[in-house]
Amino acid sequence: MILVFVFFNSIIFSAATSIQSAEDDSIPNQLILSVYVDEGGRCLITGYVEDPESLLFLNSSEYSIDDESRQLYAITNALTSKSADNWSVRFESPGIYEEYRIIFYLPESAKLSGVDSSYGLDYLVYAANRSVVAEVYGNDITNPAVEIGYALQLAEATDALADTVTPAGANAGRSNPRLDMMQYIAIALTILLLVALGFLICSTRRRSKPLGPEKCPAAHENRIDPLSSGHRNADHEDQVKSVQKKDDSEEVRAGIEGTGDISAVMATLTDKEQSVFKLLLERGGRMVQRDISYETDISKSSLSGILTSMEKRKLITKREKGRTNVIELSERFTNNKEQF
Repeated sequence: MILVFVFFNSIIFSAATSIQSAEDDSIPNQLILSVYVDEGGRCLITGYVEDPESLLFLNSSEYSIDDESRQLYAITNALTSKSADNWSVRFESPGIYEEYRIIFYLPESAKLSGVDSSYGLDYLVYAANRSVVAEVYGNDITNPAVEIGYALQLAEATDALADTVTPAGANAGRSNPRLDMMQYIAIALTILLLVALGFLICSTRRRSKPLGPEKCPAAHENRIDPLSSGHRNADHEDQVKSVQKKDDSEEVRAGIEGTGDISAVMATLTDKEQSVFKLLLERGGRMVQRDISYETDISKSSLSGILTSMEKRKLITKREKGRTNVIELSERFTNNKEQF
């Protein structure tokens, strides 16, 4: 009888240990996105999301997502609405997020009327890169939602410029050539921006909704490379062959493995991934996982997910040592760390 009792206790203890180990190795749910809003209310979204099904607006949007890195590209009109001269951007993502950060880039002429965020979220508002920026962030957030109200000041700016360059009397009623030229330039730049965004989405082929030739014929005919963009606005191009025979995820890995330019790799990383990458460079490319957690002030569960993502992209290698892991930077970075 005693042996039977001991046997069942050992089974229960093993099952509990397995469940705890699985929970420790699970990748935390993260949502890190940049949302670029143009003057017509059209949004370009880039960044990282663990569960794209939590973003309901994707059901009516063009988008693609990389299965391994979880990097998202999307174009949508579903996030914005307009009433008279007032615009609003509403972003909802049901779920529980250990790390949540959305950066909204509004047009330069936007005038904010308010930022309304759900419980547990903080935000900052500032101007940068010819945009009005609203950054919303939080940790351990449940069902976050953000709504930003703003108005465009294009009409006021146009009237003020017309008053300064067009005198009353003899010149009243005449068109202003300089003002007309500025309007044409603004329209041309807007068209070029939309075309570039279309190329970006159409050229990034992933396992999600396919962007067929009928939606972006120019991108399928010319096969030009997308500009790699995230919340840091990196300006570098990846070369791809005109005839693609390999799986897209393999091409992304090959593009990263083939480059020795550390700055180009850094531009694809999140802030926490950058802090881990920089620390490894400074320490000779090799550290114990618990020391990385201590020096970067990143929790163990978050660091586990970050290292798993970086290992999948072959930026690091990880091997067990006792009750922790030894993390080593890929050899191509340690040989070229002077570029950093």
